[in-house]
Amino acid sequence: MVDTLALPVVYNSAEEIATARERLTSKLAEMENQTWKIVDPATTVGQTNFFLAYQGANDKDIQSRVAALYLKSCPDLAFVADHCRPYKRGVGRRIKLGFVSAFLGKHTIGKLFQGLINGLDRNQFEIIVFHLGPDRRLEDKYLASLSDHVDHFLCVSSRYLQARMTISEMEPDIIYYTDIGMEPVSYFLAFNRLAPVQCACWGHPVTTGIPNVDYFISWQIHEPKAASQHYSEELILFSGFCTNYHPPSFASSIKGREAFGFNPDVNLYVCPQSLFKFHPMFDDMLVDILRQDKKAEIILLDGQQSNWGRLLKNRFSRSSVELTKRLSILPRLSSNDYFHLIKLADVILDTPVFCGGNTSFEALAAGKVVVTLPGQYMRGLFTSGIYIQLGLEDLIPNTPAGYVELAVLLATNAKERIKQEKRIKARWTLIFNNKETVFSHEEFFSEALAAAETKI
Repeated sequence: MVDTLALPVVYNSAEEIATARERLTSKLAEMENQTWKIVDPATTVGQTNFFLAYQGANDKDIQSRVAALYLKSCPDLAFVADHCRPYKRGVGRRIKLGFVSAFLGKHTIGKLFQGLINGLDRNQFEIIVFHLGPDRRLEDKYLASLSDHVDHFLCVSSRYLQARMTISEMEPDIIYYTDIGMEPVSYFLAFNRLAPVQCACWGHPVTTGIPNVDYFISWQIHEPKAASQHYSEELILFSGFCTNYHPPSFASSIKGREAFGFNPDVNLYVCPQSLFKFHPMFDDMLVDILRQDKKAEIILLDGQQSNWGRLLKNRFSRSSVELTKRLSILPRLSSNDYFHLIKLADVILDTPVFCGGNTSFEALAAGKVVVTLPGQYMRGLFTSGIYIQLGLEDLIPNTPAGYVELAVLLATNAKERIKQEKRIKARWTLIFNNKETVFSHEEFFSEALAAAETKI
């Protein structure tokens, strides 16, 4: 299975994506005709299908086939906790709601979901955080703060079977997996029936394909038409806004461009996205920016693995000489330096196909315009959904050419840039510290649990 799921991190072309996808589906077909057994897939396989989502296609069929193979090879994944059969909630007690993740601390997931967790009504919900991994509260203030705001904070073993036992012993009514697919333990836990209601959501915005994940929670402004065709789960589409996001604070003074080695006279385009989000279709858009703005300098940030930047630079060198001369990949930055860089930028570039989430919020909190191009799936519609919430649909281009035109306009026309930045700042309250999502979740949780009592 490890070989079957192996995918490139950086693709050289759309053709290479198609080849990798064909290889994966061919390997799955071979495995579907074989008999093989696994006792502990989280250890034996030790990975997920994480990089599939960045190819930019409908992953429902592949994700479902992968899940079916795991269930065939390890029937124990279909474990059902005792309290789920039959299920009857005790009269008058609070709903036991468990959040399962390895990333609820100082991480994108923690920043996106802490406002929801902390905002839920404690008169209705008994909140349990199942933190997968060692206790890092002494060095992680996000994790420490979260543990202070919930009823139970459990550091759960990263050993899958032990984690399953710990969670089932707490007898949760609802489990909310914030990021299924980002690491193996939570992915394989989701196969089990550990609560009468089990939800996935947009922390990793792609369907799980797992039969025991009942619902995928999303939002109307972040989904295309016929979005239900992209999910194996029942798709729940909330109206309103997606997250109770608490914006970061920025220092009143910022480092000058010289601190980063930038020429003070260039127009600075910063794209702070993970390098595995750089779909090959983005190359031509970057080249067009450089051709239309002779003073443009494009800045990226290096990835977790040093070879990712090298692979991307090699691809750029085959696309355009301009990209090798006026595009730089900076080493990974501290949080403070990252925020200084965002503030220095003339414009923030979003990646097409799989756009920003937390990075878009941080840039908007810095008062910057994020230039985005809506994609076909939720993972490419997040930033545009924020603009819909802001009532700034005129900042959403519909074509690659429109994306380039807007980016160049903002970088080269200071008056226009300042005007748009002021419009964003004037509407911050629509996207920051907005508790709409808390109320939507509370209503859904109660209704879903009532429905589960009649089904299980």
